[in-house]
Formats: sequence, C-alpha cells, structure tokens
Amino acid sequence: MTSEGSRSWIFVYNSPTQNKRRRYTIGAVDFDKPDGKTTFDLEQARAKASELRGMVKAKRDPAEERDKATAAAVVAAQAEQQENDRPDFAAIAKAYKARELSRLRRGSELGRIIDRELVGPWGKKAAADITAVDVEERILALVNAGKPEAARKLLEVIRQLFDWAMAHPSYRLDRSPADRLKAMKLIGKKAKRKRILSDDELRAAWRAACRMGYPFGDMVKVLMLTALRRNEAAEAHRSEFEIGRKLWTIPAERMKGEEDESGPHVVPLSPDLLTIIEKLPSFNGGDFLFSTGDGAEPISGFSKMKRRFDKLMLEEMRKIATERNDAGLRARIGEIEAAMARLSQARGEERKKIVADLKRLWYVLHDIRRTVRTHLSALPVPEMVRELILAHAKPELHKIYDQWAYLDEKREALELWAARLKNIVDPPNDAPADNVIALRA
Repeated sequence: MTSEGSRSWIFVYNSPTQNKRRRYTIGAVDFDKPDGKTTFDLEQARAKASELRGMVKAKRDPAEERDKATAAAVVAAQAEQQENDRPDFAAIAKAYKARELSRLRRGSELGRIIDRELVGPWGKKAAADITAVDVEERILALVNAGKPEAARKLLEVIRQLFDWAMAHPSYRLDRSPADRLKAMKLIGKKAKRKRILSDDELRAAWRAACRMGYPFGDMVKVLMLTALRRNEAAEAHRSEFEIGRKLWTIPAERMKGEEDESGPHVVPLSPDLLTIIEKLPSFNGGDFLFSTGDGAEPISGFSKMKRRFDKLMLEEMRKIATERNDAGLRARIGEIEAAMARLSQARGEERKKIVADLKRLWYVLHDIRRTVRTHLSALPVPEMVRELILAHAKPELHKIYDQWAYLDEKREALELWAARLKNIVDPPNDAPADNVIALRA
C-alpha cells in the first residue's frame, strides 16, 4: 500500500539475469470488478504470480521482458505515427496542381497527365516510398504502347513534381525517384518527325470529318484551317471568339511555349472557319466549344475518336483510289489496314514494331500542323507571318522591337490557305456533282 492509500499486488523475486532481488507490480487490488489486466482480485493475482514464477524458473526476468515489450511498443507507435504523417502521392499531386500548375500556361494539360498516368497506380502510396523502379514501369508502359513522346513528357512531369515537393520540407522528401533516370536510356533518341499529309490524305480527312461531324470531325476541320495544336482547338471556349471582329483570341495560358513568353495567340477567322464555328452547337452547362457533355468539360477520349476517324478516312481514300483506278494507293491502304488489325492483338516488342510501322505509313493529328505550314511556304506569305500563324515566337530582335500584331497579314494568309485547301478537297472537274464536298459545309 502506498502513502496515498492505493493498493497493488507485488511479486518479489530473485532476477535470474541480474542476480538481485526485484519487484514486479502485477496490478491494482480490486475485489469488486477486476479486469485481470490492470486490476486483480486475490485469485487472479495468485494466478499471475504463478505465471511469473514460471518465467523466473525458466531463467527469464519478468520485469526486464516487460520493459523491453513496453519499449518496443513505444517504438512501433512512433513508427506508425511517422508513417501516418508521411503524405501519400495523391495529396502531394493535389497540392502541386493547386499551388504550382495553376500558375502555368499549360498547367491544366500537365495536371491531366498526372491524373491519368500517376494518381491511379501511385495515389495511395507514400510519396517517399515511390522508387526509380516505379517510375520506370510508368515510362515503359507508354513506350511499349508506342507512345515515346508521351513517355518523354511523363518523365519530365514526374521529375518536376518531385523537385517541387523536395523544396517543401513538410513533405519529408529528400530524394526524387527520377533523379538518375535518363530519357535517352529509357525511351531512346527523340525522333524529329517530318511527315506531312498528301493531297489525297487531306481530301480524305476533310470528307471523313464531314461524315464524323461534331465534335471530333469539326475539331479536325478547325485544325486543318488554322494549324493549331490539338489541345489549343479542343479546349476552345466560346468566350474567346469575337464574331463581329472575326477574331479568335486564345489566352496565353492555353498556348504551348516558354512560361516567360507573354501574350495570347490571335487567330483571324477566315470565312470558311467562321462558318464552321457558327454552326457548332451551344450548351447551357458550360463554355467549351468542343464537348462530349454539356459544355462543362472539353472533348476527351481522343484515341478512341481517332480510331473511328481513321476508319472513315481510309474508306474515303479507298474511294479516291477506285475513282482513279490507283493500284498503288489501294496497296498502301491495304498495308495500313493490315497493320491496324495486327496492332489490336500485338503485345510487347511486336506491338512496338507495328506502332513504328504505322507512324511511317500513317499520320498523327500533329502532322496536320506541319502540313499547313508546308503549304504556306508555297503561297505568297512572308516567313514571319507563316511562323506567327503557328504561334511561334518572333526572332529575338523582332520580339523586342517589332510589336506589330500582323492581324491583316495572318488573315490574308489563312484565307489563301483555305482557298488552296478547298482546291485540294474539291479539285476542279475531279468528281461528279453528287460527290462534291463544299469546304464550308
């Protein structure tokens, strides 16, 4: 009994490990409602003492083992607390998008890459536990799917995200899993693509776009008339258009380019482009011009839509081959269709080879941009205007001293290109009247 009046059961024994007399507190005395863990009646205390006596006979020190168990429990609790304090990847990704990407021009695009490629497999994992092997797996998944440039961009995004997190001590990260990974080793040398669409492909693409309609088909028409990048058109807002002035002003934050490059990109609306824009549906749910919903979100699911579009385009190319009795074009179409059929079943190295073959044989949407730029070189359009149509920065001295917007010059160039495209899509005396496709339709 203590001086305060509390009573405890005490087991006194000779320690077999320390060769001295020791006391072991069994628990508090309680004859009313003992729990057998912290409070004991006489019978429970005797049973516990018998258990302790057996430990001593076995050359074990009860107090020593209790102290070790207590210390281990404390260490385990501390480790668990530290684990709980470590943020998972999803939390860091959310903060990165809100605090960093929201300030960048292409922040929304980079955020979608993070959500699509990383949050799913890594979201619930502690960011500190993500390794170089995890990063390699995500990169090679895209490489093996035949998307090397997407893999290259993903590696860049991962590196930037972890560098940002490491600069914030609260995230408890002292290393980046992408630190020693090199794009050249993982992905290979970046290929400079030079593919442009032939006149037959342009004609077939326009006809396929007419057949496919809204939203993807109309978006492809806009790409063909403006040389914009895919997302610059796909994420267009109605509020960006001044129909009266025939101008489309794309905000700086939606344009690809260096973060310190200021200024929006202004696209003069040619009559053909204006006709397309005016015929697009309006929505009550949001402001996006191209949407698969109610205007609240921009068009998405490009891969699936592109496959549908490719099928229609190849059908149109086959019609062109038949009209001309062009055996060479028919053979090329057959080669493309065969590769596409094999691709759906292929895996691993075989898939990578087929993807490489298709990139050689077939086009990607970005090739439209290169095609327009190439045709502009064949038109009476100054070099500066051609580059401004592509939203490329002016050369250094022009960037500083030449602040002219070149709107009239760009309008004239885009109208010249629209006329040239119309002659390609609907060549004079090339098709019967019922097959003629007006560019503005």
